Amino acid sequence: MACAPERPGSTLFTGSGDEAESHEGEHGTSADGDGDSGSSDDPGSSDDDPDSSEGESTGIKLDTLPPDSVDDGIGEDGCSKVDFLFVIDNSISMGDEQQNLETSFPEFIATIQTEVVDDYHVMVVDTDNQDKYDEDLAECHEGKCEGEDPDEECGVISPQDDWLCGALPAIDPCDPILGAGVDHDGTEQRNSCNIAGGKRWFDDGQPNGAATFGCVANLYAGNNPEQTMLAVTEALKPALVGPGGCNEGFLRDDAVLVVTFISDEEDDTESPGNPQVWHDTLLALKDGNETAIVVLGLLGDTSLPNAVCPPDSVPGSTGGEYSPRLIEYVESWGERGLWGSVCSPNYGPFFEQAVALIETACEEFVPVG
Repeated sequence: MACAPERPGSTLFTGSGDEAESHEGEHGTSADGDGDSGSSDDPGSSDDDPDSSEGESTGIKLDTLPPDSVDDGIGEDGCSKVDFLFVIDNSISMGDEQQNLETSFPEFIATIQTEVVDDYHVMVVDTDNQDKYDEDLAECHEGKCEGEDPDEECGVISPQDDWLCGALPAIDPCDPILGAGVDHDGTEQRNSCNIAGGKRWFDDGQPNGAATFGCVANLYAGNNPEQTMLAVTEALKPALVGPGGCNEGFLRDDAVLVVTFISDEEDDTESPGNPQVWHDTLLALKDGNETAIVVLGLLGDTSLPNAVCPPDSVPGSTGGEYSPRLIEYVESWGERGLWGSVCSPNYGPFFEQAVALIETACEEFVPVG
């Protein structure tokens, strides 16, 4: 099925504001604050325009038809479904970036809502494999801090916080699993985000999806090390997306997968492998279908020209660590990869630029089989 015209008045992606520095794949474009294309002599840039072959078309076309339109059935290629996976670094160093993310939520969510899709999934995962109190809170809920000898195992969280044993809800078995979708907020009470059907991801039928996204993206300060790339592949492996898995039903063979990861630190050795291994692993999870994947990253650009992130040597710096491995990973996807600075105060413009990539992926998508 070919991508259909956009439906006025209802959206999945939008955005506005000052344009942020971003880079499209290994052969894509680099846009500056004036929107001018970077020189083709620069790494990660070229004069190619992803929209040049699309005439006057704007925005993503995701097989949505106006209410009175009829599908003409032209061709079997193109996308009608999109699966969005957001991998957000929840380490303590992300406090400022997470605050920037919350500040940018109106445009961030609006960017995701500019175009209507008939069928989409959205899931957020963090980058560590521990719940906020890990096994300690589980021990409390087993009664080890209560009963005849309340001091026997007390202090497993901290001496002053033993009251939490009875004040916080029990940990769900999926919570400590790396790659499991987030279904609660980042407060100590772990308030439910009320995802329909009790899932760890939501779809186009979720009431007030923007608020739901804001809830699941409100992550607590987690634990080191950050395993950003391992979290991507763990979230999509058959054990989690298959029957009985924490993310059951999220990943679909007939959908374009859009992976977005946000981190202020390099994935040095925390995730096994290297950028090429990460690329090949994700590709295998989509049956080797290059047309089915778009990769987006908000990363530290400290050592690059015109960097948004300040150097670590600057007193009081809250910048991001230069992340050449993560940048290499995004650029390994060529024109289907886009990255920008995690230090940008507004992520909306970045996602606005990503629209063209997703539009192209949708139009070129060829389902396996």
